[in-house]
Amino acid sequence: MREIKTLCILIFLAASQQVKAYNELTFCHEVRNVRLSITNTGSLQAVAWQWTYTGATLVMPGFRQDSICGGLSYDNPGVYWVYVQTTFSDGSTDLDTWRMNAFVSVIPLFTLPDSVVCTPSISLNYTSGISGPIYRYLWQPSGGTNVSQNITAAGNYTGIVYSVDDYSNRFGACDSQWQDFTITQEAPLNVSLPQGLFICQGAPINLDAGNPGASYAWLPNGETSQVITLDRPGTYSVTVRSPLGCTANASTVVRDSCPIFVWMPNVFSPNGDGRNDRLIWKGNVLEAKNYRYRVYNRWGEKVFDTRDFTAEWDGTYDGKQCQTGVYVYKVEFVDNKDEQRQLEGNVTLIR
Repeated sequence: MREIKTLCILIFLAASQQVKAYNELTFCHEVRNVRLSITNTGSLQAVAWQWTYTGATLVMPGFRQDSICGGLSYDNPGVYWVYVQTTFSDGSTDLDTWRMNAFVSVIPLFTLPDSVVCTPSISLNYTSGISGPIYRYLWQPSGGTNVSQNITAAGNYTGIVYSVDDYSNRFGACDSQWQDFTITQEAPLNVSLPQGLFICQGAPINLDAGNPGASYAWLPNGETSQVITLDRPGTYSVTVRSPLGCTANASTVVRDSCPIFVWMPNVFSPNGDGRNDRLIWKGNVLEAKNYRYRVYNRWGEKVFDTRDFTAEWDGTYDGKQCQTGVYVYKVEFVDNKDEQRQLEGNVTLIR
């Protein structure tokens, strides 16, 4: 149960009929009962007081309502007004006005999350997200009092928000909330893969991403182990994630070191028997650039032309079967070792 405290305010009043600006009072509602007292400082005697107020409930029965009004209890936050008209012995009057700012005193819940820093330096800005004229801030262990705090070192911290008012400016005068949080700094992950690797058919190699206990994501094969085994050339990359969530990446290119060989059969028989029905060069080239494969008949007429690395000649031209005989082929491309290849020769078509 919240303790209710009475806020006593004295109004020093001189006999005057001048128009005055209103007074202003800020306080935590549901924490304060406001008591206003008129003290006359003039030569004339004050003989009567008339109090009016909005939004408040008069509590503590037994309090006088002559030169004293109170206590006034405010159940809802908002801006309210209190008026007092004082009458003096000569019949003159004086009106005083108070603007009553009743603020929510309970600090809203807020979170200050733990953080993991994966870089050599730390610079993190923390804030509770709570702002207002009655809120104050305290950051420990730095002692900072701003609404936000820049954290530059790993460690344990506490962020405190508390509310104050015109009754008291001390810590926790109305309410307070705090959150503990931890900043953890992790050394950057060291992830490296060997460069200049070569592979040949039948001789696989291993790639090790290191950092035991981490998690792994390899491309392009999708493996998740620390060590993977390769049996073909290509570009390989890995993302390593530490148990705390720090990540690092590395990649390498594995090249084919096998000698390149290409050759073309000297005869083929496109007769539909399922054996040697199509003419294509053979070899261990895995990819090709600037590829072109052409076939000419004995009169120099081109009967086949493709840039498709996988296309084969089926012994036809313009939808018709070609005659048996000798044909000339020419294959040109740049292989996976960036070397220019050219294969030319004769082939005999039989049926």
